[in-house]
Amino acid sequence: MTKVKKESPAPSLEWEPEILIFNRISEIRDMWNDLAPNNIFLQDAYLSVVERYPPKGLTPFYALVRDDEGQYVGKIYFQLKKFKAQESLTFEKGSKCPSFFSTLGYYLKEYVAKKVEFKALGCGNLMLSGQHAFYFREDIPKVEQHIVVDMAIKELSELLSSKDENPSVVLLKDFPEDEAFTKKTGVGTQFYDFKVQPNMVLDIREDWESLDDYLSAMTSKYRVRYKRAKKKQGQIYTRELNYEEIVDNKDRMFDLYTEIANGAGFNLFILSPDYIPELKRVLRGNVQITGYYKGDNLIGYTTLIKNGDETEAHFLGFENDLNYKHQLYLNMLYDMVDTSIQWGVEKLNFSRTAMEIKSSVGAEPVPLNCYIRHQKAIRNKFLPHLFDYLKPDEDWIQRHPFKDQ
Repeated sequence: MTKVKKESPAPSLEWEPEILIFNRISEIRDMWNDLAPNNIFLQDAYLSVVERYPPKGLTPFYALVRDDEGQYVGKIYFQLKKFKAQESLTFEKGSKCPSFFSTLGYYLKEYVAKKVEFKALGCGNLMLSGQHAFYFREDIPKVEQHIVVDMAIKELSELLSSKDENPSVVLLKDFPEDEAFTKKTGVGTQFYDFKVQPNMVLDIREDWESLDDYLSAMTSKYRVRYKRAKKKQGQIYTRELNYEEIVDNKDRMFDLYTEIANGAGFNLFILSPDYIPELKRVLRGNVQITGYYKGDNLIGYTTLIKNGDETEAHFLGFENDLNYKHQLYLNMLYDMVDTSIQWGVEKLNFSRTAMEIKSSVGAEPVPLNCYIRHQKAIRNKFLPHLFDYLKPDEDWIQRHPFKDQ
């Protein structure tokens, strides 16, 4: 643990935060869980899984915030990650008959990506979509929360620098519009704000008591689409996997996951093979791993996490060669909807990627704000241009499957 006591309060704060930084969640379990007890992704059980089996090169840190009276008023979650653009970005060459300029652009991006390498300090969870970065007591105004978060970033950066681990880039990720960092704090002026792929979210309506109710809300076109997908599924059957089965199949599940992850346009990390088994062991009934089988062969799986009144669609994998023939991915999405209705939640968070097909099952895009800055002011000026240049293009059409849309 490192204790940081500010010598003087920030100009716009009427209280003096005390920031305590830790690198083990077990050291602060009770104090940490007392804040935001309803968000499973900010509780020690889930965070301990990430800590024990993180993606390669990822190190978590935790900050607790105390007020002048010694009361814990907030917590902040960080992840330090080494980023290599060449490993994380996939560039498409374009059409089968590319022009000279499109080909030149592809190789130029590839060349630049080889040169981009840095350590990034993320405030939030790089493995999730949504604001799982921090939580403060409700009486702490948003503006003050942002100021304290920035203070914690600076203190942790200094601590890491003393250990030759200084991050050159800071990333704050996935803030909804009502939690956007504003220029009122002075913090917003230091960051380049940008949006990446939206979070795709399905609102589970109150009158949906079964999958039949969900299908009844659809237009005939999309009900036919559902029936066609289920017909194409054919003899592929599903089974919820228990912990022992997940352990026995962990290598196969990892292969299925990497088959999909390696085909993504942007992939910041690769999971540990032990992450999914440990997730089931620790979260138990709050996580459901469903296996998709063709005969005795596991050809796909999905992961759903129950987080209060929401369902989180987590990592999955499947044999890409079987996807089109059996409509694997689309059937997985329908099955996630079915499970979420059975769980009685209010929302199903499909996360990012594959926005068009997710919208075809009813998900709506929810824009999220991200913020990035380089620790050196001169390089920070060029960061937005480099980011825009390397960012993969995503064109998609939003579908509207329900009658009342």
